[in-house]
Amino acid sequence: MSCMFFLKVKNLKGKIKIVDTSPGCFKAMLEYFYCGEIDKRTVEKHSEDLFAIAHKYQVKRLMDICENYMAANIAAENLSNRCLFAELYHLSKLSKVDCLIFILQLRII
Repeated sequence: MSCMFFLKVKNLKGKIKIVDTSPGCFKAMLEYFYCGEIDKRTVEKHSEDLFAIAHKYQVKRLMDICENYMAANIAAENLSNRCLFAELYHLSKLSKVDCLIFILQLRII
């Protein structure tokens, strides 16, 4: 994966335009590359965008971190997005079942 990204960049000079994510998310992914960890607040704030960019560049561990966060933090405000996201990326930890369980728990309470 890293070879794929860096080989394309090797012969370029100047700026590289990344159009499919925010500068903050890409910076967070680069920090993850260099440090091997990511700030919890960054994951909380950008979990879906971080997952998407990690998926594009196949950064498996970062994908897992984001998926685990999303699965553990399903709420009424993000339920529809999480269900659609799980279906779009075929996520096993964040699945329709998790979303349905959340809905059922709301009915019980």
